[in-house]
Amino acid sequence: MSLTYEDIEKMYRDEHGHIPHFDYIVKKDLGILNNPKADALMSYAWQEGHSYGYHNVYQFASDLAELITYDNSKFKVVDIDGLKKEISMFMNNPNDVLNCIDRYVNKETTTEE
Repeated sequence: MSLTYEDIEKMYRDEHGHIPHFDYIVKKDLGILNNPKADALMSYAWQEGHSYGYHNVYQFASDLAELITYDNSKFKVVDIDGLKKEISMFMNNPNDVLNCIDRYVNKETTTEE
């Protein structure tokens, strides 16, 4: 989270007390702008928090954002063609297929996307 709610309020609140494009600002700030679940998250945050003000909506969204994001660094890129080729040799023995997948997932060297 790069901005505090107070920063958002100072920067964006208009003369009527509204914050135009509030959803966009919050989604961008929380890093969920292009997340397919962001609209559902914002809808829920609005439903739960709007009667107490923008601050509560922002807080709900901030608390929930972790549920729809993930850390790409925890995922490995695997040579899928090599994996398919090796699996095809072991199709008669499910345990060998699982061992093969395990070997590929736990390889030290991985290919780049």
